[in-house]
Amino acid sequence: MKNRDLFNAIGNVDPDMIAAADLKISLAAKRKKRRLRAFAVFAACFTLMIGATSLWLFMPYELELPESILEQKDNEFFDVYVKVNGYLSRNLPKNNYEKYVEQGILKYYYELHRDEKKGVTIMGGDDGIDSAEASPEVSPEGTYIEVTDNQVDGIIEPDLFKRTDTHLFYLSINDGRCIYAYTIDGAKSELCGVYNDFSKVGRGSKFRPRGMYLSEDGKTLIIISTHWEEGTEILFVDVSDPTKMTRERTVSFRGRCSESRLKDGKLYVAYTENFSMDASPGYESVNCVRPSGVMCRYYQEFTRDEIVVTERSGWNRYFVLLQIDVEKCKVDDKLALLSFADDVFAMFDDRILVGYEYGESDTKIRDTYPVTVEHQYTDFAVISYGDSGFEMQGTFTVEGRLVNRYAIDLDGDVARVVATAADAVRNSITYEAFRENISCDLLCYDIISGKNIAAIKSFAPEDEDVKSVRFDGDTVYVCTAKVEIDENGKAIILDPVYFFDVSDYRHITSIDTGTIEGYSSSLKPFGNGMLLGIGYGTDYGFFDDTLKVEIYAENGDKVDSVCAYERVNIWFAKAYQSYYLDSENGYIGIAFTDRERPRGEQGGYILLGFDGEKIAIIAEEYFDKNGDHEHSRSIVIDGYLYIMYEDEFRVIKVE
Repeated sequence: MKNRDLFNAIGNVDPDMIAAADLKISLAAKRKKRRLRAFAVFAACFTLMIGATSLWLFMPYELELPESILEQKDNEFFDVYVKVNGYLSRNLPKNNYEKYVEQGILKYYYELHRDEKKGVTIMGGDDGIDSAEASPEVSPEGTYIEVTDNQVDGIIEPDLFKRTDTHLFYLSINDGRCIYAYTIDGAKSELCGVYNDFSKVGRGSKFRPRGMYLSEDGKTLIIISTHWEEGTEILFVDVSDPTKMTRERTVSFRGRCSESRLKDGKLYVAYTENFSMDASPGYESVNCVRPSGVMCRYYQEFTRDEIVVTERSGWNRYFVLLQIDVEKCKVDDKLALLSFADDVFAMFDDRILVGYEYGESDTKIRDTYPVTVEHQYTDFAVISYGDSGFEMQGTFTVEGRLVNRYAIDLDGDVARVVATAADAVRNSITYEAFRENISCDLLCYDIISGKNIAAIKSFAPEDEDVKSVRFDGDTVYVCTAKVEIDENGKAIILDPVYFFDVSDYRHITSIDTGTIEGYSSSLKPFGNGMLLGIGYGTDYGFFDDTLKVEIYAENGDKVDSVCAYERVNIWFAKAYQSYYLDSENGYIGIAFTDRERPRGEQGGYILLGFDGEKIAIIAEEYFDKNGDHEHSRSIVIDGYLYIMYEDEFRVIKVE
């Protein structure tokens, strides 16, 4: 019934009404289709516009070589030109986004915060000055006696102090710039000769001596001297008659020497040298693109075969190694690494490890500020050396940085490294700088493959730094520290010392001291299982340094502090080479400046003695000057303490 009524009702609808309704529906459908087509066209155009904009913004610029470089395509150094040009172009905008948008964003943030106070937070950490120590050895009559405790036995390091069985030679590198020769005769010892000719031959340039060696026969001093503009001169001085020291011959080169070693009659010299990449005439000259030649009786230039270019190379700087035959005064071999540096230089029995520090940066926005976060790395080059000359063997990369060269050791083909990994953060507007994500790590690398084969990461409490490291066979001694400021503004320093056993790379074990005050910037095995630490005490401050000398001993599963000597309000020598350390007799000698004494009379020297239980003062001497305690030297011979303090010379009977 209902369906029939509905049918009748439909049948009674006016045909005109149906037609009108059908027309409205048709028009609505057409409008909908037109809107859909318009939207589709708009979306397509918008997508095309976004794509074109992105293409315009992010399409990389094509790096074109300057015509001055293209003209050198037949030069043997052409690949070096190309590498360096690419590196020098790294800070140029790589696309339109970097050129127009990114710079605008940084400018906006700068304008937004430009009136805010700019502050700087200084990143803490020890200066890491570390070299060698004095320790006399028995020597046959008539030959020299090595007084430097070298990192590796048989590889001699430069020092300001060398000796024979009859004479002491001391290099004063301040205003005097001279070598003093003293007789060894107890209380009757005296100055017997002076050498001060450090002028470049044929010129008036005054070179600054940096360190020296003594030949095995005790007759020739080899002095490394540098000049800020002239480069380096290696002087060979005849001291067979210490009263009449005379120059024999010279080796010179343009770069400034930074490291050197003496082994088996060969002098190994390292230096870095920048070069020019301008388009001036003589572009292919030896001083522009290749390392400078070496003047050793005759001029020797570097060939392309003597230059190593790695994948990361590019920076316009060379790290250069020379091998010099001391007796013949002849350059046996030379090697240059493009773009490398010697931030860490360690020489072992048959290989040299050179570390170059760098960072990889990223820009981020934090609390409305743009900041640069730099993660720190150290690239190491492995170079073999010997009678066959230099050979590049490979590279490996350490995450983090080393406090000094003592933080790396070589065991066969395994490099053992103690590093501090961290991110360096810098605010681009306020210039505030600090570090975060700090981690102390013990790492082991296969130097042939460059792979990490063992690691103990974050072995110290959060945000501590590695302050000093010493390897002794398969034992590694590490001191870390963290500086905290209390509510009164006083610096509180915490000083854990760790003992690691790395005899099994699959199972590295360790023990530590826990937390004590102060920290040691230098560590030294001190006989009978003892460890000597020299560094800062509890009252450490920017102006009021406190010297702390401490003896540690391994005791089961922990490390105990046996005894300590502490002295306040003095500036003491930080250079490890300046200390006199004799573990056999328990001597510890340190120069210092006593701030509690009258001005001009603050220079002093103290000799401490450790008898196995306590540390006591054996001798204390003062000078009528402030002096430079970093460059002081001393030694105990036959019951007499000899102190060389610039132009001062003292001999003291040791009770």
